Amino acid sequence: MLFENPQYIPYFYSGSPLPQAGAERLQVLILAEMLADSLDYGLLIKSLAPETDNYDCWDEYVEGMLENAPAIRFVVSRHPTWWPSLTEHFPDITP
Repeated sequence: MLFENPQYIPYFYSGSPLPQAGAERLQVLILAEMLADSLDYGLLIKSLAPETDNYDCWDEYVEGMLENAPAIRFVVSRHPTWWPSLTEHFPDITP
């Protein structure tokens, strides 16, 4: 989706703040929820598969995404129970 909409890349990889209002904000928030789903699922699978303990690069990737994507932090902080693995690993997520 980011490939098809490169104008949204800065919201996830460059730390750009959320758009203030309108269709662009809604689209960024939807993408943020989808990315939060992926990040959360990856953390869940890693916790369920003991052989992935050495796969720390996923934790680093998630941490990097959270550092650079205020949109993801925003959606997770609004609904922390929707992404329990993310909030368990990063309990201080703030927008």
